[in-house]
Order: sequence, then C-alpha cells, then structure tokens
Amino acid sequence: MSKKIESIHHEAANQKTMFGFWVYLMTDCVLFATLFATFAVLQGATADGPSGAELFDLPFVLVETMLLLTSSFTAGVGMLAAHRG
Repeated sequence: MSKKIESIHHEAANQKTMFGFWVYLMTDCVLFATLFATFAVLQGATADGPSGAELFDLPFVLVETMLLLTSSFTAGVGMLAAHRG
C-alpha cells in the first residue's frame, strides 16, 4: 500500500511540475509579445527625440527572442524527461 501512495504522490508532483513549466513558458511568451507590441505601437512616438533606429541596433531581435524561447522550451522538456527517467 505504501508504494501505491508513493506512486500517486510522485505522479501529482510530476503534474505540478509540468503545469508550472507551461505557466512559465506562457508568461515568457506573453512578456515578449507585450514588448514587441509596445515597440510596434510606439516606434514613431519620439516627441522630436532620437528614434529607436538611432539609439539601438536591432536587426536580429526576433530571431534572438525565438532562440531564447526555444532554449527555454528545450531545457524544460529535457528537465521533465530527466525527472521521469
């Protein structure tokens, strides 16, 4: 009976870990989507100050963001796979 309870507890912990991982990944996506939307809306609103193009060099921002999200996803899936054995 003790092994059955331990197995149920282990499965519940796995489900919580997986849920936490997906919540983390979704909050990352929402954060980056918000940043990109803010940039798209406000890119021309400089009030006669320097523009973003004058201040920043941003040719690969989308690619770098997608690489960051992909690496977070890959690390999370690897962690879940290692946890399951």
